[in-house]
Amino acid sequence: MINCSNDIKTSIIIVKSISNGFMYDKSISFPYIHMVQKIILFLSLLLSLSALAETWKINDDHSEISFKIPYLKITKVNGRFTKFQGEVDIKGTRLSSIKILISTSSIFTGNNIRDGHLKSSDFLKVKEFPHITFISSSVELISPKQYLAKGNLTIKDKTLPHQFQFELSEIIQDTWSFQNRFAKFKGKIKRHDFGINWDKSLSDNQYLIGEEIEISGQFQLQPNNQTTPTHKFMIPDTKFTRAKDRINRGEEIELPPSQPVVHESSLKEKPSPIEPDIQDMVIPGDKPSELDRNLTWWIAFLVLGMFGFMAAIGGAYWIKFKLSLSTNNEYSEEKAMGILSDLLAIALITVYAIAFWFVGWNG
Repeated sequence: MINCSNDIKTSIIIVKSISNGFMYDKSISFPYIHMVQKIILFLSLLLSLSALAETWKINDDHSEISFKIPYLKITKVNGRFTKFQGEVDIKGTRLSSIKILISTSSIFTGNNIRDGHLKSSDFLKVKEFPHITFISSSVELISPKQYLAKGNLTIKDKTLPHQFQFELSEIIQDTWSFQNRFAKFKGKIKRHDFGINWDKSLSDNQYLIGEEIEISGQFQLQPNNQTTPTHKFMIPDTKFTRAKDRINRGEEIELPPSQPVVHESSLKEKPSPIEPDIQDMVIPGDKPSELDRNLTWWIAFLVLGMFGFMAAIGGAYWIKFKLSLSTNNEYSEEKAMGILSDLLAIALITVYAIAFWFVGWNG
């Protein structure tokens, strides 16, 4: 039997010894001291592990970085960056650090001429400065799920302290059992601070482009090396794939009723074809007539058409040549055989012209 009163007394002595900063007391036997050391070491390891931050990567499939800049004082030009990457560290449920890298050449405003100007030395100078970066130095929780990230923002050759507001969601599991968080953000940048000074003056001493740029967007965040593959979104949405996804998530599904046993007598009857469910059919994409026919497509089409036309002319002459040989040198354009050869040549070229029109314009 264990003497409970002695154990309690010993525990009190151990607590007093630890509180006084001593790891050894002569009134306590060595095995107890050794046990306490192990417990303290184990607890310190648990605390250190719990303090480790988990890294979540940005998945750009469902992320965006957009901006707005005033134009002519009354409207705003909207744009975005289409290529970026980054990561955040999360300790427990709290955001602890942020790193973002943006490709400046991916700027897009919907106007090729304007985009080219923004990439030039008047603005971002993308050939010399291919990236915009933001690296946080501190992240402060200002309200539930709301954070203020302070750090260094680098645009072109300028690195300045800056801050952005972030809102972090809870963990959400997608259809394929991958974990997701979403971080919304917003902030403002004064472009002259970063050496983006190009402008045109207006009649009332105002300027064409505003000074303050609004930055906003959202990031889809997923644990490192646990990103939902992009091809998952391309799988047709069918009853089978929905059932499979529910099984993968651990959900219960209703199985279809078992089929009746087929007897030999019923095998003689030809079963009726099963009509496909329209929900299970894979609908093709664009019709040929709806394809985006760009300059490359038209050049290829016209080159092929030229070769086809030359082949049709050559075929017509070949027909006339063969007919002339079959008449033992009595061939004449005014006679029936000459007229027939002309009609055949015209028919061949007409068929080719109709086919060329059908493929190129009618779709």
